[in-house]
Amino acid sequence: MARRTFKEKRTLTLVAFSLRMFFMGVEYAVIFPSLWLYLKIFHVEYWYLGLVLSAYNMVGIISTILVGRLVDATRKVRFTGFLWNLAEISGNFIYSMPFWVGLPLIGRMIAGFGEGFISAMWGELARVTTREQRTRYFAILKGSNLLGAAVGPAFNLFLKPINFKIGPWPINFRTSPGFIMGLTWIVMTIFMLFTVSDLSWELRNNPDYQLLLEEPASKLKRKKKKPKHSLTTSKSPEKSPRPIDKEPQSTEKSPLAPREGVIPTSIPRSQKPLPDEDEKVENLPNETDTPHKNKGNPFESFDSTGSESEAEEALNIGETDNVTFRDALLDMFTKFHVIVLVYLLFFMYIIHTSLQGIAPLIAENMLLWNETQVSLLYTGWGLEIILVVVVIWLIAPKVSDRAILVCAVICGCCASAFFIVMSYAKRGSNLCLYSFIMTILLSGIGISVTVVTGRSLVSKHTKPENQGLVHAILTGFNRLAGLTGPIFGSSLYTRMVILGWILLTVKVIGLILVSIAYKKLKVEKTKKEVKN
Repeated sequence: MARRTFKEKRTLTLVAFSLRMFFMGVEYAVIFPSLWLYLKIFHVEYWYLGLVLSAYNMVGIISTILVGRLVDATRKVRFTGFLWNLAEISGNFIYSMPFWVGLPLIGRMIAGFGEGFISAMWGELARVTTREQRTRYFAILKGSNLLGAAVGPAFNLFLKPINFKIGPWPINFRTSPGFIMGLTWIVMTIFMLFTVSDLSWELRNNPDYQLLLEEPASKLKRKKKKPKHSLTTSKSPEKSPRPIDKEPQSTEKSPLAPREGVIPTSIPRSQKPLPDEDEKVENLPNETDTPHKNKGNPFESFDSTGSESEAEEALNIGETDNVTFRDALLDMFTKFHVIVLVYLLFFMYIIHTSLQGIAPLIAENMLLWNETQVSLLYTGWGLEIILVVVVIWLIAPKVSDRAILVCAVICGCCASAFFIVMSYAKRGSNLCLYSFIMTILLSGIGISVTVVTGRSLVSKHTKPENQGLVHAILTGFNRLAGLTGPIFGSSLYTRMVILGWILLTVKVIGLILVSIAYKKLKVEKTKKEVKN
């Protein structure tokens, strides 16, 4: 059986990650609406419902940091995913056991720990994609999660008729969501074991690997250059590099022989011309001939606005075992433009979740809608966000991330303005209806675009070796926003005018900040990329 190429491994890994994100969205959409119905059999108070809901996110914040640090250090994504999937499996099964009031809480805490693997998925994709590819890959990942959240409520229709027992364990419409999700995570775990590869681990341990296999042949050619100096004593002029598909003349094998399916550099280091600044370097240098102490970290003063090629940015992942949480924090919060991105991601998510929380109240009290209409509202909201993600995937190669992000922030400002109009409108009027619909539509565009392009830009402006922790920090902020948003929105529901002006102020501040940081958010191409 032929070994998989690097590109095939990456595609399968993306499929596995996307499916995992899909079922995370399904789990949220299945558990969330049925939780209170389940807890009512224990005759609990309302505060216990909030405790169970918040436990999932709170444990998830801790787990994302832990898994991000672990994967950054080891790059063992497949094994880490296996362990964290076990938490998802056990957590959902424990949740579905109605034998004690504490079991649903414990189950959601354990499942929340398993949800922390999301930071490893974001970080791994950031390390094995180039800057041009990354936004599209992130769009696929986030779109899968949103698709799961959109179609998840439909799963409850199939779970409602379930009614059987496993010994004393009743599986009915209250407990079946957790039980079915436990079975689903078992299948997902087996699938991931066969499809996920430790891609960044292979890149780190095989310095001859080449990542950009799908680039056009014209981009893989080097200019014929005379070397400025050579590591050998030969003084004869260098010839142009041989094609990458030929075997090197030397019969001595490298201790780090590249695996099949990934194109290695075929020229020994001593025979390679040194690239000029305007050349796009597509190959990793052979580090076996260079003493370890002489290897410098090219990201020591990393700035993605410079002229370093995206191949170097994606592949130079040398010494990463000493990455710490402090390194990731400094990498993010010592750069103004990255702080602006974190601000946007955090507050856009707070605003989105606060609107999600009060939308049913607005629909019922101000628009006089019934439950079916509210359900259709949420379904349409989810489908709209998925459509926006698809549009991002299509336009990402042609439009810069920062330009797309500015459009998202403007949409967010407009959504807040329509919310203010709605708060002044008469109950049941057409103005109230239209302003509410515009608020929902524009906020959906704002959050979906910000999540995809914002994460992509953060990954492009931070070091590759920190990606696991960086995305763990971002996920932690998202979880914190997910806890804060509904509380913030519901507490100010009776003062909607004040709520609207707060939302608009936060959005306008974000627009001002992103305008100030706009130039620094640019990820410049090399001179050779511009020529091509």
